Amino acid sequence: MTGEGGRGMSQPFDDLPDDFGKGFERLRAALASTDQRAGQILALHAAIEREMDIALRDLLPHATRLRGLGYSQKASVLAALTPYPDSMVTTWWLKPIERFNELRNGVAHGDSSDRVDAAIDRLKKSFDSFPPPSDRFDDVTIAAGLIFSGLGTAKLAPHMTKMAEQAARRRIGAATMILADADEN
Repeated sequence: MTGEGGRGMSQPFDDLPDDFGKGFERLRAALASTDQRAGQILALHAAIEREMDIALRDLLPHATRLRGLGYSQKASVLAALTPYPDSMVTTWWLKPIERFNELRNGVAHGDSSDRVDAAIDRLKKSFDSFPPPSDRFDDVTIAAGLIFSGLGTAKLAPHMTKMAEQAARRRIGAATMILADADEN
């Protein structure tokens, strides 16, 4: 220590470069240019993905083996598990999920408000064949709610669980027959 009361001591920020504060200025500018709806859209996207994780966990005996799946891949696996026709799953579920992901990517990567508005319009249009028609809502929360409704594990799980059990019985039956044939030979 030099001097009385610590005068002459090096202060913690004395060695910082002169332009150190410019990073904070860039951060302020980035926040100012971020679409004000970004927080809501990112939170809803995360909630949808979490709901997909829960549905996968509830529907698959070893869902943890699906490590590294992204948002779209999770949606595809869940779509493959549904007993509903492809056209229905694509129209009412996969397309809205894809559109929500596009919206999320747009706000996350700094798209202009006009581009975000266009992405919201595409998301709404993806529900055109869905009751109620998309012109009855203008909020992305409602779109997320409709996606959640499609994901509703309480509705889908019994159908999927029954299908999974039937498929497992068929596989066990086939394996038993193969083993019996092998024993005979």
